[in-house]
Amino acid sequence: MVTPEGKAFKEAVAIFARGASIAPSTAAEQREVRYALYVRVFLGKGQRGDGDNFWKCVADGLTEAGVIHSDARVKRWRLDVEDTDRENPRTEIAAKVIPGTLTRRKNL
Repeated sequence: MVTPEGKAFKEAVAIFARGASIAPSTAAEQREVRYALYVRVFLGKGQRGDGDNFWKCVADGLTEAGVIHSDARVKRWRLDVEDTDRENPRTEIAAKVIPGTLTRRKNL
């Protein structure tokens, strides 16, 4: 079950992606591509979180926004959870095609 906050996060991912995509357009390329995701979550005052849930929201948000075509093709995952900037909570996301998986490389 997706919470209202989870739904809002996914909608925000789509807004910030602004239609950008690193997903291949052909089925053959989609079977070949591998993605890397790098995420930094900066918790706000009184916030805490479970890394598993952060990943689910990020991967689902990127997939639903069309940035990547499938979270099953994510082969590198890096998650940092920070509690050092509580006054400025945010999530920073970088999604990349792993070099060598496609002849045409794309990054976002």
